[in-house]
Amino acid sequence: MTTAKHREQTQDFTSERNTTNDARQAGAIAAGLLPSIDEAVRQRAIELWLAGYKSEARALVARELGGR
Repeated sequence: MTTAKHREQTQDFTSERNTTNDARQAGAIAAGLLPSIDEAVRQRAIELWLAGYKSEARALVARELGGR
């Protein structure tokens, strides 16, 4: 097997794995087993704020949720 062919197969496998994991995670979010990205960012921002890292909390929210 050539290096190029091996690389192509690896990329195909990685793409398939990522698609499967994304679908599995979407199902877990829909079922309420995992927080959505918005909820996870908000929870982390609250933790940072309460720990005294107010500028980091603001930056996190701006970076992750600013465009929404």
